[in-house]
Amino acid sequence: RYSLDLSPSEGRAVFDSAQALRTLLEGDTEGAVRRARPLRANLDLAVARARREQRFGDEAKARRMYRKCVRMDPRDGRAYLALSRLEGRRGRPKFGGRDGDQAVDQATQRARKWLEDGCAACGGSNAHLWQAWGVLEGREGAVARARQYYEAALAADEAHAPAWHALGKLEERQGDKARAMELYRTGIKRCAPNEWLQQSLAMLEWEAGRPDQARMHFRGAVALDAGSAPPHTPW
Repeated sequence: RYSLDLSPSEGRAVFDSAQALRTLLEGDTEGAVRRARPLRANLDLAVARARREQRFGDEAKARRMYRKCVRMDPRDGRAYLALSRLEGRRGRPKFGGRDGDQAVDQATQRARKWLEDGCAACGGSNAHLWQAWGVLEGREGAVARARQYYEAALAADEAHAPAWHALGKLEERQGDKARAMELYRTGIKRCAPNEWLQQSLAMLEWEAGRPDQARMHFRGAVALDAGSAPPHTPW
């Protein structure tokens, strides 16, 4: 017998690895893959380091680190989301003309691919990825696809406030303000308190000639984010 001087986390990692090997040898491949996923703390640390590099302006290094996060755990959506946003940032040209348009198109395709890969890897269960994909398609003018992806986000998580808000804004831009109001109201009921849903509904209530309802929702938005100018200004 041997005695190992391990910390609790190290001991747990050894135990998980042994369990993964055992289930793999016994033919339980799915169980082995599940147990072989990296420790959540290690992945959280890797994502935090990538975000730090991005915040400090080293986007090339941040990309490399986010790709490493994808390899560490392909079923974690955070790195896919960050990579898609970085591609969108890189594709904004500093010049006009055909070369600039081509750069934007290529960046959009790369961003779309990261979101597509992430949604597939997460089994369609990550509302953040679907919502980001909807934003991308909406920016490209693909209204039907944007609506489809926002609805997929809500199917994955009906309490995802950004998807309710984005879908409501999409319907507003299409001229269907009644549908937008319905979406904002439903989002307010199903989500944690959200100032953007309150503010957007307040604006439409005001336009519809219901000032008392508008004031109520403006008041709700301000209560949630008292230091923010957007809900204060129209109120």
